[in-house]
Amino acid sequence: MTSSATFNPSKSPNYGFLPPESPSPNLQAFLSYISAVHTLDTEVIIKHFDDSLEHRIIPNSLGRPVLNKKQYAEYVRGAVKFFKWVKLTINQVIEADDILTAHLSSVGESICGTPYSNELVLIFHYVPAPSDVGPDALPRVHYAKEFVDSATITKFYSEERVKMIKMEVAKQKSQR
Repeated sequence: MTSSATFNPSKSPNYGFLPPESPSPNLQAFLSYISAVHTLDTEVIIKHFDDSLEHRIIPNSLGRPVLNKKQYAEYVRGAVKFFKWVKLTINQVIEADDILTAHLSSVGESICGTPYSNELVLIFHYVPAPSDVGPDALPRVHYAKEFVDSATITKFYSEERVKMIKMEVAKQKSQR
């Protein structure tokens, strides 16, 4: 017996995610993080992470090291300098205990004018915010896995680095 049903993402439950009226504290924290990414401000982004952060970018074939919060802030600082703007769209969220998994799509534009498009999966493990930030503070990410489209990321950043160097050389020549 064969089925005539085929997978259609637009009809899949929780695809084209809309947050519930009363999101969990972890989902509230995640939505705040997404808004922070849109600012491209490292300090705004990094405050969503706990001081005990352990951040991994996977797949392992990218050869990325595990980063602590300070190292991750430097990584973010380096990454955001490539963009004029970026927008993340949440496609799906799955929550279990203090773990939130999200499938996202991203679009943007590089400093050099190159269109950017990617998709990723984030797996965030949350811990309560430190007590000194107040009782209403949102949870923070303690452990993160960021699964990226390795081919797209490698190509984009490699090409943009070359373009940025050429832009800088041209700028220096024009100032002479």
